[in-house]
Amino acid sequence: MVNYYIDINDHIISQAKKCYLIIQEQHKFLQGRKTRLIAGIILYTLCRQNKTLHLLIDFSDVLQTNLYVLGNLYLKIIKLLNLEIPQID
Repeated sequence: MVNYYIDINDHIISQAKKCYLIIQEQHKFLQGRKTRLIAGIILYTLCRQNKTLHLLIDFSDVLQTNLYVLGNLYLKIIKLLNLEIPQID
């Protein structure tokens, strides 16, 4: 078994906690979805918003989940939270 680790600063983690609570309380989006996937995608979304160098494939490796499943969940979350995410070149 390989252990993966993604280094994310504390500011992004605290933002992720707030977003998770918003999703949990207001949108009932968690029902039927794995908590670790939601938390991971929220972290990825905030990493994108803060223009860090993390890629979705990094999160896919850590979460041991298909990249396309995470991509689909990512699109749903940014739509749900009405977030503007910068494009990556």
